[in-house]
Amino acid sequence: MKLYKFPLAAGLLFSALANAGDLPSPIKNVDVYHTDSNYLSIQNLSIDTVKIDIYGEIFTVLPASGVSFECNSYYSLELLFKNNVHDFFEVPCQSRVVINERYQNKY
Repeated sequence: MKLYKFPLAAGLLFSALANAGDLPSPIKNVDVYHTDSNYLSIQNLSIDTVKIDIYGEIFTVLPASGVSFECNSYYSLELLFKNNVHDFFEVPCQSRVVINERYQNKY
């Protein structure tokens, strides 16, 4: 019986992780995925307008839209979500950030 429980638990854990994005994000309802592109892409699927500061350049991402940031010489980028409690987090430049439907600005 123990042999059956382990594969089931491993399968459930794997499916939960596969749905959560493949890179960590400290902001609730924001998922990060690795890509092979030379751009950071940000998609906003929420109903809120999201402002993101990337090294002093402010990007306003309207609902149901997205933006791209050319990597140039960057390996990773620091994203500061405005109107959110968390200060910032870092993502690899070759990634896709998805702000999902449940995301809400904190203030």
